[in-house]
Amino acid sequence: VLSLDEDTSENEMSYNFALTYKLTGDTTLYSRIASGFRPGGANDSDAAAQQGVIAPAKYESDTLWSYEVGAKTYFMHRMFYTEVALYRINWSDQQISVTDPGGTFVYIANAGKSYVNGFEFQINAQPTDSLSFNIGATYTDSKLSEDMPATAQTSGFDGDRIPYTPKWSYAGQVQYEVPFSSAMTGYASTNFNYRGESFTNFNSQA
Repeated sequence: VLSLDEDTSENEMSYNFALTYKLTGDTTLYSRIASGFRPGGANDSDAAAQQGVIAPAKYESDTLWSYEVGAKTYFMHRMFYTEVALYRINWSDQQISVTDPGGTFVYIANAGKSYVNGFEFQINAQPTDSLSFNIGATYTDSKLSEDMPATAQTSGFDGDRIPYTPKWSYAGQVQYEVPFSSAMTGYASTNFNYRGESFTNFNSQA
């Protein structure tokens, strides 16, 4: 039995404007404005109904404009390389993953309007020929900028955090190489990833 039978068509134009400025031989500043979209799709609303969940039969395409400024720089005789960026995303009809209140079914819905304010920082270093490491941090403030539409079949209000988006995340790696011969090199590597808490549904209290 075919339960998914939805047609979608998309016709969107995307834009990308970028400007870079070489402040010094080691430092570059940049800015970027871009737009984008993702096509819509279908939810298995029949399967949801069997579990007593009302899910929209399909979700629409979403569109966004992103605004970013940042800097890339070397220092300490190019032993270290850093990247830092600040960005703002204005999102319309953002496609989000929603879990029903009973926690039994996950589906895709469209938020009316939302935004993302973010900050990213990464440092890469190679203090010796054998030792290298990198570490990065990301801060994300992603919230609704208006109440969820009734077609989403879920409650979300202006200022609620977007589900599945932690405020903080960190990642890093350390690697050490040992040359055994001119043709053979061994290495030891370790890495870590951390994601802060997030919610499966909207929560305006956290």
